[in-house]
Amino acid sequence: MQLKIGELAQRTGLTTRTLRHYDELGLLTPEHRTEADYRLYSEGDLYRLLHIQGLKSLGLSLEEIRQALDHPEFQPQGVIERQIAMIEERQAEHTRLLARLRNLKEAAASGWEEVAEVIALSERLRHPSRIQRTLAALSVTPADTAVLSELVERLGTEPDFSVREHLTWAVVQLGEQALPG
Repeated sequence: MQLKIGELAQRTGLTTRTLRHYDELGLLTPEHRTEADYRLYSEGDLYRLLHIQGLKSLGLSLEEIRQALDHPEFQPQGVIERQIAMIEERQAEHTRLLARLRNLKEAAASGWEEVAEVIALSERLRHPSRIQRTLAALSVTPADTAVLSELVERLGTEPDFSVREHLTWAVVQLGEQALPG
């Protein structure tokens, strides 16, 4: 079986541009070329391309795919572990975003001024500087009841001990005013 690049593209649903790119990277080099320098792909090339598509669907980079296919001693365990960690981090970020949106929804019931306040505090509590996060926690007053959910959520994710202490102080400052009923 000998397939020209257009035929292979049609069979696999990829573009000829993608196939040329794979060739340039050394990921999928056609087994033969015609006298006119047209690429001719064999059945083995087709199987390799199917492997490439399968590994790509798992989120591997093209370089990781090339290493996996070209080196029989390649151990996929490390790549799989990195993919799992990356997906777990994305999932955690989505969970945090969902919590922030719920906090904003609660604040929106009180008016847009409180929404802006919650957003501003949320941004300050996520600042890369430990000092800025501490100052954000210390800026909370007992009247800031709309930000309680944001403070509690951040308290559970703050890596720095001293900032957690200040967040705890801010939650305590809200006291009974923040409790329903």
